[in-house]
Amino acid sequence: MAKYKEIKAKFDSNCKACGRPINKGDTVLWEKGKGVIHHAPLSCAAILEKEWKVKFQAELEEVEDTDYKNHKVLQGAEFHQGVNDAEMWQEDRKFFGDAKAAQMQLAREY
Repeated sequence: MAKYKEIKAKFDSNCKACGRPINKGDTVLWEKGKGVIHHAPLSCAAILEKEWKVKFQAELEEVEDTDYKNHKVLQGAEFHQGVNDAEMWQEDRKFFGDAKAAQMQLAREY
């Protein structure tokens, strides 16, 4: 278990959690042999997340747009297949009855 001690940084260094700079005089958490981390370790995560989003925002938007388009194409195909399945089920029930229609539907699906 980490036993960090709150101190004022004695010199400039980098946070061991996120790698961002720590300036002399900043309040930090220190553990012997492990170095220093920002006083609020959760801020490290928030900083990294914000930087990551800014750095890769264009790529994220491109991927999300492509995923959305692919989803719409698949969703349309699945919808039409469902309509076809329902029409076939109705015809089979009409001509063969519920039990035989169910067997035929299972045979088509598998």
